[in-house]
Parts: sequence; structure tokens; C-alpha cells
Amino acid sequence: MKVHIIEDEIPAAQKVERFLKRYDEGIEVVGRAMSVKEAVNWIETNGDADLLMMDIQLTDGLSFDIFKEVELDIPVIFTTAYNDYAIDAFKANHL
Repeated sequence: MKVHIIEDEIPAAQKVERFLKRYDEGIEVVGRAMSVKEAVNWIETNGDADLLMMDIQLTDGLSFDIFKEVELDIPVIFTTAYNDYAIDAFKANHL
């Protein structure tokens, strides 16, 4: 499984990657983005992932802004400390 991590805090991104590897050593992290802009660029140019692990608050906005820029058919799991965004995540049809 190929996973792309969208997280603006390096220690948090590393922790997500460790959790993924602990779950399944065969998981390949194919990239990381720290901002909405980087994520949109990666999706438009590569987009080769089976799953996106996405923080809500990024350096240049909310990850929901990504959905305004590109159409995603890749499943998303939101990773955030803020439960305020749970409803928005469900509205975007992601976990």
C-alpha cells in the first residue's frame, strides 16, 4: 500500500509513518507535503497513492482547501487533535 502524508509538523509526520510501519511493514510512504499548496501540487503531478493521511491545519490553510483545488478519488484519513473538524471530514466523505 502506498501512502502520502500531508502534515506540517515533522515530528507528527514521523509518528504517523512509524504507526503505519508498525501496522504493516509493507506500507510505503511515497511522499510528504507540509501545506495545501504542496499537497495540491503532488496530487496534480503524481497522485500515485492508495491512501492519504491528512492533518487538518496546515501551514497555509485547512486541508479541506485541497478539495476545492483538486478532485480526489483517493481515500483520506484525517489525523488531527481537533475534534471540531469531525463533521467537516464526514461531509467530505472521509474519515
